[in-house]
Amino acid sequence: MERHNGFEQGPIRPPSEASSLLLRVNRNCPWNRCTFCSIYKKSKFSIRPVDDVIRDIDNIHEFINRLQDRGTTPAALQKNLSPGEEPAFYAAYNWLAGGMESIFLQDADSLVIRPENLLKILRHIRSKFPGVKRITSYARSDSVARIGDEMLKEIAAAA
Repeated sequence: MERHNGFEQGPIRPPSEASSLLLRVNRNCPWNRCTFCSIYKKSKFSIRPVDDVIRDIDNIHEFINRLQDRGTTPAALQKNLSPGEEPAFYAAYNWLAGGMESIFLQDADSLVIRPENLLKILRHIRSKFPGVKRITSYARSDSVARIGDEMLKEIAAAA
């Protein structure tokens, strides 16, 4: 089992997600055969452990709380960061500045993870950030089709 190596973000963000928090639930692309895309060609696909994604959400939540604390300035927070905390801090800072309305699940095709794990992630997001208006992801039709209708309804309700 891999050890959590800190907050992760993937290499791409759709233009429509410029203000979104980017949460990486898998690494790279499980399909990786599109002729128009070369982003993941030399990268191995893997699914991140759910606990790592949950930890990323918790880290973002903690930084958002600290950034919203009137007694703490972003510069003071930034000054005391360890190198491993910097990606989560910058993600939280940018997301807060963008209005904290949307979250994009990365990388390519986040619906390849087990549906019950996706539900756990979505519910955790909602518990930490109840004001989020939109949670989106890339997905292939094959990935959506393998999930039963009832589970898709649960996923939609959680998102």
